[in-house]
Amino acid sequence: MALRALAAAPLDNSGLIVAALSMQGVSLFKFTNWNPVAPFDPMFFVLNFAALPYALAIFRFRMFDVVPVARDTIVEQMADGILVLDAENRIADINERHKRSSAS
Repeated sequence: MALRALAAAPLDNSGLIVAALSMQGVSLFKFTNWNPVAPFDPMFFVLNFAALPYALAIFRFRMFDVVPVARDTIVEQMADGILVLDAENRIADINERHKRSSAS
């Protein structure tokens, strides 16, 4: 489930990578005492723009949501079969054990 969430948001993942690398680059500038935009602190600008992909990942894509992980851990590893129906009697969730038992 977590891998599907990562595959579903490739732009979000690349944004996080670019944000992390830009913060590392500015840290290297500060470490070497080289400032290409001399009167301004580049870390201020980079941190403001790097916060956008992180906010998007946390609030829109629910980066730290434990429900999908808990669902995979509990439902898929159950010894019994489980079938979950919604209000209109459509299948909302089914685990592998129930699929195997209903196929035979």
